[in-house]
Amino acid sequence: MQLEYFRAKHNNFGDDLNPWLWEKLIPTNKNSHQVLVGIGTLLRPELVSKLKGKEVHIFSSGAWLNADIQFPDSWKIHAVRGQHTKKCLEVEDVALGDGAYLLPLVDMPPASKMPDICFMPHHESLDLFDWEALCEEIGIGFISPRDDVETVLSQMQGTKKLITEAMHGAIVADVLRIPWFAVSFSPNFEEKKWHDFGSALNLKIKIQPLTFIVNNRKANLKSIAKSIKGSAARLKIGPQKWRKFPWQWFASKQQYQKLINEMQSIAGNENFTLSKESEFTNTCETLASRLDDLIKNHIKNQ
Repeated sequence: MQLEYFRAKHNNFGDDLNPWLWEKLIPTNKNSHQVLVGIGTLLRPELVSKLKGKEVHIFSSGAWLNADIQFPDSWKIHAVRGQHTKKCLEVEDVALGDGAYLLPLVDMPPASKMPDICFMPHHESLDLFDWEALCEEIGIGFISPRDDVETVLSQMQGTKKLITEAMHGAIVADVLRIPWFAVSFSPNFEEKKWHDFGSALNLKIKIQPLTFIVNNRKANLKSIAKSIKGSAARLKIGPQKWRKFPWQWFASKQQYQKLINEMQSIAGNENFTLSKESEFTNTCETLASRLDDLIKNHIKNQ
């Protein structure tokens, strides 16, 4: 099968899980007319034209917010990320769960020695703020979502708790049974995706917003324009998607200290999240069963 997944301009752990994981689970062939739509928020109307004429299998993908999606009847939907996606697609007989819950089926890289508490930012937040320096300052570990999959998996296995802005940081931590704490920082943070994944495990996710500041000089060059756009949107001028742009981008010592205090408070918090063992087991087993069906009944030898 061909793999359909989002390819970022730089490494991104959640997207890069696709080739690392699926190539261990199913036969892959980039010239195949069969396509597996995998991990990520991939289900958008434009996907239909992109994959026209292909035999398409959707496995654990998510829908883009409230997109009106109508796929050909010939497309086979085996599993979707959660209840929100299921509702968008108006389907019934599908498994629920992110594809990363298939990780127990494959061999994992050995664990690295890491601090007991680590932080993984959203991949876009790395362009805005020096998270590695902040983590060092407050004495917790730093895991970059832009490192290769093997490195990230190895580092995650070496920690005991994870603070994460990256959704697949939370998902994989949950798979590894590592308690996690969700935070938001990037203006492009999409909370609905988190609730979609959580719904598959009957998990209500709480996300703590962090003080937003920028200490990347290149990012500051764009900050004035985005601050103006954000203010305009709040005055109902221009697209409402601009509302997510903060009005304040420039860092002050007080804001920097506030962010440090927030991170230190979270690191000392006892209320980290972990799905119930029964829900975790059910999700893993259900996805594994659907994968077995996909392999036995739908994948053709090519």
